[in-house]
Amino acid sequence: MVGNRNIYLTGFMGSGKTTVGRRLAHELSWDFVDLDEAIEARAGMSIPRIFAERGEESFRELESRCLRREATREEPAVIATGGGVVLDPGNRQVMDDSGLIFWLHPSFEVISARLGKSSRARRPLFSDEEKARALYRQRLDVYRTATYEIPVEADETASDVAARISFFVRGKSCDTW
Repeated sequence: MVGNRNIYLTGFMGSGKTTVGRRLAHELSWDFVDLDEAIEARAGMSIPRIFAERGEESFRELESRCLRREATREEPAVIATGGGVVLDPGNRQVMDDSGLIFWLHPSFEVISARLGKSSRARRPLFSDEEKARALYRQRLDVYRTATYEIPVEADETASDVAARISFFVRGKSCDTW
């Protein structure tokens, strides 16, 4: 078992962080935190509204504050991050210092198919598929800085991915981190 360290799930929007995170937390009997939900609760408004009214820079500052707060939890948690949290080197350091980072890595085509048009409309950075594809490519090198890469195939369920991570985590001891 991993002791009292957190598990951070990163990856591009639509990669399954929240769905896998909920299942993984259940399997491990840990708390689950969706960082986007924590941001919305703290701001008192939705993420699209934060982007529209305050801009991306304000959103990123709020995201960093919420991440730092969750990183200091007394009990371990599975924390599903937003797709851009890893862009800030300070955020990556916070996650490295307080847990293991798992990059959920489906292809862009899998992500696009999962999201569909209605879900894309709720994601400020996925309103244009070609721009989203370019953003995905730009972020790949940063995602690769995760502790572990978890390739995600089109036919895999969130339960399959959570089970793979759970099996790995259960075999680790906090002394090996």
